[in-house]
Amino acid sequence: MKRLLLVVLLLLPLQVLLGQDFAANMNGTKLKTKHPVNKETTAREYKWEFYSPDLDSYTKPTTSVADGSRFDTSLSPLVDMFNKNYTDQEPIAPGNPATRIVIRKPAIYNAVRKINKYYSKQVARGEMNSAKAQKGFERVLTIAIAALSERSQSFEDALQQNRKNPESLIAQFNRVKLKDM
Repeated sequence: MKRLLLVVLLLLPLQVLLGQDFAANMNGTKLKTKHPVNKETTAREYKWEFYSPDLDSYTKPTTSVADGSRFDTSLSPLVDMFNKNYTDQEPIAPGNPATRIVIRKPAIYNAVRKINKYYSKQVARGEMNSAKAQKGFERVLTIAIAALSERSQSFEDALQQNRKNPESLIAQFNRVKLKDM
């Protein structure tokens, strides 16, 4: 009797699950699931929208980057703005001259740093043009500055999930649309 009860309790949930699957596809149509890599994209799919930041103190570079120099030297005002906005120094204890650096939105901050290293390595190896790297990094910095004043928890979560691969981090930044105020 116990065996029969055990068999019924094990097979009943399985039968219910299979019946639900059959009922969901009762008309016999083939399920349309595609792998994300094989998914065709007609236009750029934006997942996040941020307001474009006020970059009055930043002047865009007018000259191209000279060979042999770092690709981000002309972006130094924007990098300084990024560092100033994302880091705060606060005293550890009253009377102690040491300070600690507090990073606001560390997922975005670390992603920008990883992308900077990636672009630097690509330019140093000669695998990427310095102008293309400069343009891409400028967009990443602009989005990072814009995300500071927005609700960006889902964006930060996506960056945190892809934190090991800089190319996927760049892809996440490319899914952001900047709106003008």
